Order: sequence, then C-alpha cells, then structure tokens
Amino acid sequence: MSAAVERQIQRDLLEERLRAKEKEIGPPSPEGEEWATEAFREAEAMAAGLTVSSSCGGT
Repeated sequence: MSAAVERQIQRDLLEERLRAKEKEIGPPSPEGEEWATEAFREAEAMAAGLTVSSSCGGT
C-alpha cells in the first residue's frame, strides 16, 4: 500500500471518529476550532521542515 493511500485511510478514519464525537458532545467552540486550525498548520509546517511561531507553542 502506498504512503498516500495509507494517509488517506488514516484521514478517513479520523474524520469518522471526529463526527462520532461531535454527535456525542456537540460541535467544538469557535475558540477550540481556532486552536485546532493553528495546531494543524503548525504540524503541517513541521512535517514540511519549516518552523512556525504561534500561541500553540510552536517554535
């Protein structure tokens, strides 16, 4: 299985779990969404070999 296919499967499974959790406890607050968006950007930047500074504890 290629790395791209494996990543897509992981994303699909994560999306399913997120939807199930949202049904259980409701949607995230705007602050939570903002934090998650920034944390995801930092993770992508780190994966790409970049560094990002923000309120999420980046470098």
